[in-house]
Amino acid sequence: KTLQKKVFEFFKLNKIVGSICHGSIVLARTIDPTTGKSIVFNRKLTGLTKFLERIAYFITFWKLGKYYRTYPAYVQDEVKDCLSNRGNFKTGGNQFKPYVCVDGNLITARWPKDAYLFAETVISKLENKN
Repeated sequence: KTLQKKVFEFFKLNKIVGSICHGSIVLARTIDPTTGKSIVFNRKLTGLTKFLERIAYFITFWKLGKYYRTYPAYVQDEVKDCLSNRGNFKTGGNQFKPYVCVDGNLITARWPKDAYLFAETVISKLENKN
C-alpha cells in the first residue's frame, strides 16, 4: 500500500514512473480514487509476459517447484485485466530482443534482458525532462 501510494503521487505529478517484470503488477493494482480504476487503465505498458513466465517455470519446475509461479495469475493476464483495452499490454514481439514500452511518463520493460535499454530510456527521459 505504501508503494502504491507513492506511485500514485508520482503519476499525479506527472513524474517518470518505471517498472520491469513483476513491477507492472504494482501499477495495475494502484487505484486512482477519483475513477476507481487502475492508474494504467488507459495506458500502454509491458511487464513479464506469459511466454517468459512459462519458460522460467517449465525449465525450473523439476528443481524449484512452483518458485517461478509468484502469483496465482500470470503477470500479463492480471495487468491486461485492469486495462481499458487488453491490447494495450505490449509483448514487444521477439521476446529475446530488448524491448521497452514508453507511454508519456510511464516506462516499462519485461524482464532482466530489457534492463539496459530500460535504464538508457529512463536516463534519456530524465535528461530531456523540463
